[in-house]
Order: sequence, then structure tokens, then C-alpha cells
Amino acid sequence: MVVAVNTAKPDDLLHRYLLRKGMVRKVRHRIGTHLRWGTRDAFGDAAALVPKPKTVFDVGANIGYVAHSFHKRWPEASITCFEPTPETFERLSKNLSQLPQITCVRAAISDRDGVATFHVDNEAFGGGSNSLLDHAKEFDLTAKGHSYEGVEVATRRIDSYCNEKGIDHIDVMKIDVEGAEPLVLDGASELLERSAIDVIISEVRLVPGYEGGVLLHELTEKLSAHGYRPFGVYRFATSAIGQSLWGDAIFLGPQFRAKLISRHGAEACGFVD
Repeated sequence: MVVAVNTAKPDDLLHRYLLRKGMVRKVRHRIGTHLRWGTRDAFGDAAALVPKPKTVFDVGANIGYVAHSFHKRWPEASITCFEPTPETFERLSKNLSQLPQITCVRAAISDRDGVATFHVDNEAFGGGSNSLLDHAKEFDLTAKGHSYEGVEVATRRIDSYCNEKGIDHIDVMKIDVEGAEPLVLDGASELLERSAIDVIISEVRLVPGYEGGVLLHELTEKLSAHGYRPFGVYRFATSAIGQSLWGDAIFLGPQFRAKLISRHGAEACGFVD
């Protein structure tokens, strides 16, 4: 039986939305996507695909908005949040401290266990553009005046963390690491080879934002090497002329796709394996 608890939502909504730079553009984007009737979103589709997950990973958890939403959707799931930025991690831990189902880990997920320089954007609220990668010149088009500080952080591989904790399967893994998706996936190669991650929700880009980061088609190609296929793309921010910049995408593992076909039939799924 699930016991309802009173949980505090992540803090500083006023600063995050009303007092932040680019507030008008942000609100316009929200109205044009999230609030439009009939608009699908990646998290809603993930919840429909996996109604009762046991293990959920939030890679790049920021101050806990997505993790809090995950807990509301899946109150019985074990959720692990990874966030490397020191100040952001403190707020993440505070925001989710009342939820014993959630574990917060202070580390950047990468392709190796060790330490690395993390590029902290001092202007982005909550570290929303912090990355293991350098910011590209294209990023500055939407972030004029931002400055970056290098902070040394711990790095962990998903594979080694799961081996250490005895986790052999992840139902849903959300990735929001500002261009460092290839490092996350390389550090999860053992799980991906076993198709042991069912659903991946990842931020994706159609224009560069970070040096060495991947675009949507490149991320799709990288995951396809492990048999993963895209399910949908969602919520793209746009430039003044309508150029799609970044949004979300869902990828499904081959074993999970096979389960969907067995459950619903190939015609309903729209794909075969």
C-alpha cells in the first residue's frame, strides 16, 4: 500500500520563472508547447509505456523538478538522481529529503569513474546549462552575457554504479546533461548491450550547443548500435524564425519493444523487430 506524504515542491519558483533572464521568451515557449491542447510530452508517454516501473534514473537532476514529477507519477518506484554541481546538489537534496524512495548522488555521469572539470554557467538558474563540455559559440546566441566557471566534480559510470548497488535493470532513464549524452551512454554500454534499460528519455538538439556534443541524428545513430530505436520527439524550443533548437526524445530498447509487440500487437505498435 502506498502511503501519501506531504512533499515540498522544488524551491524558488519565482526566481526560476518570473525573475529569470529571458522570461518572456520562456513563457511564450511554454504557452506554445506545454499548454497547447493535445500536446504530448515525453514524460507522459513514458508513464503510459511503463505504468509501474521499479527503477528510475534521473541523470542531470538539477534541483529536482523532474524527479518530483516522477515520484508523483510512480510513487512506488526507486528513483536515483545524479547531479554534480555543488550548490545545485544541496538544493536537490533539500527539495527531495522527505521522499525516502529517492536517492541523490553527487556526481556527473560520464564514461569513467574519477574526477573532471564541470563548466558551471553562473547566469543559468539552478545550473540548467552546466556541462562536462565547453559551451559552443551557438550557445551564446541564446545566452548572451553568460560566464562559466570550472568546478572539479566526481564522475561515475552508470555501469559501475549499478554493479556497486546490485542494480541489473533500469526501467526508465532520463538524461539531461547538456551535450554530454555520448559520455553517459558510453558509461552504460554494458547495460545497453543487454538491453537492460527499457526507456531512455533524453534532451536532444538540432543545432550545436556544446563542443563535442551530439545532434539528434547522431544520438539516434549511437543508440541504434545497441538496438535502440526512437519512439517520439517532443517540446522543441525555437528561434525567432522557427528553427527547432532543443527538445526531448524517447528511445526504446529492443527487448522492451518486443514486449510491447507481444502485449499490443505489431499493428498497434507501428513497428516490428
